[in-house]
Amino acid sequence: WQLGKTSNPASGSEVQPGAVITYRLRAVNNGPVDIAPTVTDDLSNVLLHANLVEPLPSGVTRSGNTLTWQVPNLAPGQEASIEYRVQDSSATLAYSTTA
Repeated sequence: WQLGKTSNPASGSEVQPGAVITYRLRAVNNGPVDIAPTVTDDLSNVLLHANLVEPLPSGVTRSGNTLTWQVPNLAPGQEASIEYRVQDSSATLAYSTTA
């Protein structure tokens, strides 16, 4: 299976104070059997400059700076995705996104 992560604005883009960044995690089952993986996303670097916007998507929990996504059962060829948002919390500094 494959896992991808993207951001909007795109990774490396300059973000202005107060901006909202949307992250998307996408799981694809490209194997021969059903899967239901658990995915973790360490937001330590992101949360240095931003606050997580809640509520979180269904199936996603937060513990400290880590999000955990319990991906639903995926048959071969199926995919699932979730999106979550953070809002820039810096008062004066622009910085670049990281996906």
